[in-house]
Amino acid sequence: MRASATRKVFRRHFTKLGGKVLAEIGFGRDVNDFTAIATRVAGLGKIDVIPTYTLEGQGLKITQALAQAGVTKGGGGNAIQLGTIWLPFGFEQKAGKAALGYIRIVQFDPTDTARRGEEFRRQPSRPSTMPTRRTSTRTPTTRSC
Repeated sequence: MRASATRKVFRRHFTKLGGKVLAEIGFGRDVNDFTAIATRVAGLGKIDVIPTYTLEGQGLKITQALAQAGVTKGGGGNAIQLGTIWLPFGFEQKAGKAALGYIRIVQFDPTDTARRGEEFRRQPSRPSTMPTRRTSTRTPTTRSC
């Protein structure tokens, strides 16, 4: 599912359950500094959930910026961050305290020794299913009611 479709599904279900979307902040795939975006998110007030739809490298940087801005649990805030993009193995070690409270919606541990992990490693390599023409992403910033 593309990021825009995932965002719409999240919004629909979140609002149906009584949540309120405070903002949707878009950014391009060339963004590497998320300080201004994190500051903007911090200015929205009380936030409970921040779903992010980013490229791998951006995932780490936005997580760190949100923590530095004091928005997410890793930075002393209340918000949890949901991520839907496959982050590199070792994300938690690289993100450090900023990863506290981060919830991966889609993730697989390549070192998993369970049957599912073994089956995954035996499969031949497949081309990436990531969209190649994605030009921007929008991150809804939400608050439950």
